[in-house]
Amino acid sequence: MSVTEIFHLEYRVGSKIYILNKTELCCIDQAGKNNFSIALNEVDPSYSYGGFYSPIFLLFLAYIAFGLTVRSAQWFYGSPQFNFTGHIQFIFFPFILLLASYRLYRHNQEKCAYRFYSLRDNTVAFTLPIDKKDKEKTEVFLRAIVSRIHQVTPANEQVLFLLCKYGLLTPTESTQLEAYIQQDQSRMKSNVIPFAS
Repeated sequence: MSVTEIFHLEYRVGSKIYILNKTELCCIDQAGKNNFSIALNEVDPSYSYGGFYSPIFLLFLAYIAFGLTVRSAQWFYGSPQFNFTGHIQFIFFPFILLLASYRLYRHNQEKCAYRFYSLRDNTVAFTLPIDKKDKEKTEVFLRAIVSRIHQVTPANEQVLFLLCKYGLLTPTESTQLEAYIQQDQSRMKSNVIPFAS
């Protein structure tokens, strides 16, 4: 480990450079689209993985495929409804179908990432895209992010200990909070998704 890696880690994927400091994660997008900086103590250490298909793209693909099937059947059976408009659609539908399929594929590739959520409102805080060429590098950086989040965010037990130590909780509140922390920890363990291979 080099001296610079002690203070920050870098992860490059596509046009984005992720820099992990001791207390924050910065993203520099060389395309200039998505630069951000987020404090690690605002991020939930549990994450989810996956891409998703946009319903709009799927509906558009289904519409084009259906139109191409109908126009093909009309052309094959010599239907009178296969007029000038039918000829134009029959020529352009395959190109539109290929273009829509490519856009759907690219959309899914871009959205296939690890997602971290905000502690405040449970929205997506940031996504970490996967380097297809070197998945191990992605997993190492992902583990480093989770480790740093745990380092900067005090554990619930530590917070409870300090609240009890300074007399800020009644015994009843302390018992209720302990039960809530144990429930939350068991829920978090069941929600953490393992590394994708």
